[in-house]
Amino acid sequence: MKVSYCFWLAYARWLLQGKVAPSQIRCEAKKQICKFYNLTKKQYDTFIIEYKGFDVVNELNKLIINAKINVNIFYYDNDDKFYYLGERRQYNKIKLIKTDDNDETEEEEQSELLPTFNILLVSDTHESQSIYHVFHVTNTDGLTRQKYCPHCYKQSFDPKDDHYERDYEQHVSQCKINGRQIIKKVKLDEQPFPYIPHIQRNETYAYLLANNATQQFKPTHYYITYDFETVERKVNSYFGKPLNKDNQVIRNSQWISVLEPLSVASTIKLKWIEQYNNDNRYKKIVTPFGQAALKNIYFDLRQGDDFITQWIEQVFEEAKQVSLDNKYDNQDIPYKQNVSIIGFNSSRFDQALFSKYLHNDKWTIQSYIGTLGQGKQIVVEHKQTKLQINFIDAMNYTQPTDLANFAKDFGNKVNESKGLFPYEGITYDNYNYELNKSQPFPIKAFDSMLKNKTMTDDDYLSYTKDAINYATSWDYLQHYNELDTQIMIQPLDNLINWFNQYNVDMLSFMSLAANANAIKYAIAYKYFDLNVNYPQQSKKSMPFILSQSYWNSKVIVYNIQDKQKHRRTNNNVTINDNDHYKDLFERSACVICGDKFTMDNKPTLDGIDNRLPHIKSIWQPCCLYCNRYKSDQDEKITKLFIQLRRYCNINHLPQTLVNNEVYQLIRRNITGGLSNVMHRYNHANETTIKRYYYNEDNKTITVIDTYHTVSHICGVDFNSLYPSCFSSQYHPFNKYTNGIMYMCRSVTSVINDPIQSRKIINSADRFTDKGQLFIAQLKGHIDENYINDFINFPQQFATCHTNQANQQSGNI
Repeated sequence: MKVSYCFWLAYARWLLQGKVAPSQIRCEAKKQICKFYNLTKKQYDTFIIEYKGFDVVNELNKLIINAKINVNIFYYDNDDKFYYLGERRQYNKIKLIKTDDNDETEEEEQSELLPTFNILLVSDTHESQSIYHVFHVTNTDGLTRQKYCPHCYKQSFDPKDDHYERDYEQHVSQCKINGRQIIKKVKLDEQPFPYIPHIQRNETYAYLLANNATQQFKPTHYYITYDFETVERKVNSYFGKPLNKDNQVIRNSQWISVLEPLSVASTIKLKWIEQYNNDNRYKKIVTPFGQAALKNIYFDLRQGDDFITQWIEQVFEEAKQVSLDNKYDNQDIPYKQNVSIIGFNSSRFDQALFSKYLHNDKWTIQSYIGTLGQGKQIVVEHKQTKLQINFIDAMNYTQPTDLANFAKDFGNKVNESKGLFPYEGITYDNYNYELNKSQPFPIKAFDSMLKNKTMTDDDYLSYTKDAINYATSWDYLQHYNELDTQIMIQPLDNLINWFNQYNVDMLSFMSLAANANAIKYAIAYKYFDLNVNYPQQSKKSMPFILSQSYWNSKVIVYNIQDKQKHRRTNNNVTINDNDHYKDLFERSACVICGDKFTMDNKPTLDGIDNRLPHIKSIWQPCCLYCNRYKSDQDEKITKLFIQLRRYCNINHLPQTLVNNEVYQLIRRNITGGLSNVMHRYNHANETTIKRYYYNEDNKTITVIDTYHTVSHICGVDFNSLYPSCFSSQYHPFNKYTNGIMYMCRSVTSVINDPIQSRKIINSADRFTDKGQLFIAQLKGHIDENYINDFINFPQQFATCHTNQANQQSGNI
């Protein structure tokens, strides 16, 4: 990306500061060009005539290092008409890449003190060629209409926002403490709520359950599949850090090739209607949910370089009917799921081919979940119709596999097999010539150097029998591409149907783990009955006593709510009404569920008419839980969630965390990361059983062969070592569990007093029904004299060396 002479004018304008004459700016620009390119004044005159412009990609880093500056690059969004900070190049980061300087802390401290050059990069065209102009930005806040944090430059704030000053000052002070790193915060609920994802995350199922009509529930089973075919384009370019060797500049990395999209196909699964009988674009199939129709669409390079854009446009058009087919005939039943566009292994491959086409004047990305190189879900919205589609990967719902095995393992026996195509026999240079041929590809074209495989005669015979049905290889490519999208239908339908037996809508969740989690809690609420009168639970909780500070915060919130709804606040409740409501909350109960107010069931006010402001005469006491679910919903939904909470309390089922200290304690001890698995061959009646021995003098661990041989192999699942699972097994070590798998329900208290903690741990009631379940942080220690008594138990010993056959073998 090159920009004209204007870059140096902008740079000179920034260096000079203040009001200066244009002649001074030009003179300074000339001076800086000579300095940067090592030119004399005579050389400059010749150089500037042929000068093609400043290279922002490659030359800007050199300028940053030489001048010791930071550069912020701003861009203009033509679609949404706004300026934004697109890139920030920092001296300290570029310096660390280009040099071997290890003093990162010192560089980090210096970076914030360095001057910052703010530029606006604007694209233009001149004589059919793209050019870029650079402008010096003197007021970044005025340009973007946002106030950026001066430390991280990652967080911006709208000065027109009501809470701008509070949020900005809070972030800036915290950002400085955190070393310019954005620390994610978790906002916990004020009140513990039952955790029921298959109900809470599915508005349709919640409505049907509240209306005793769950027999009408159906999962989302109309969707669109897609698949791309690519060809290899040779690049053979070198990149990376330049090195001088034998008077030649070499680079240590080589870019060999890139995959270019050749074609894309989609299969649209729709509800079958009789009108499709006379239309050969639709194929009738039988699914676990009844009859359905399949329709294919296909685009390739012959339709232009923008064939991917054409495909996305057609996908949006087809998604309209898919969305209608997923809805219920009864329009009173709510359904708000986006249309799923499903690829196979697409998060690692296909998304890289089309992601740059997901933002233009017709549609835009609304949500991106995942990493930069692997998106778990991309939500794209059409700007005119407001229809949203979700690009997801079928492998989100299964273990890693390939498409052929996915179709075989989860499909039916009659499921079509995956076709055959010579991926390495066609390249970007010869694809048009090869695909225009009418004869089948030769068997050599299917040889794979990448996999070191050749095609068998039987596979080639199967291919030729299929290929002779098509006039050219372009036609066969279309058949092959469409087949890859069709064979996904049966496996996906079977998976959707399998999850449906637990009333879980697979496509409403993003992954296999999320669906498994929903099933777990669906089973926990298996015996829930809306029509049973579940009694109120008398909790061991302190009665709620309204404090002045709590009431003051509520009054502020009520006034904010009324102002947002454009209600008059003249006669609103005030902080002086504290005594009135203190007495009211103590002698009354929730008007919706009837529960008394306690410290675990705090009160708020519920309006008889939500259109009116918070006036004392029309607002009545209500618990936070009921107020949240009542809102503007109908009474049946409110009753459902009241019943669910009572069922949860009676059966001691998990609830959400409300205590930040407990959350941080649990979150801090959730560990994960790379797993190192060691493999060893064990032969029955041959391999000797080994044991470890710790030498106190040498501080080493030795592996010793015993006289015993292996007779059986016992596989242990790591999950069996987790306390929650282990507690369900009868064993003398866990005598207090009674064979029950315990799960966290809700937090009763947090104890930081070591004396009180020991009383609970050492209590005589600990192993009785009066005992308390607790989470405790413990630091384990084994005295060196007793290590050999425990060393063959699966423990981790850090900084210990092992000897085997007189060889050191590192840490275990």
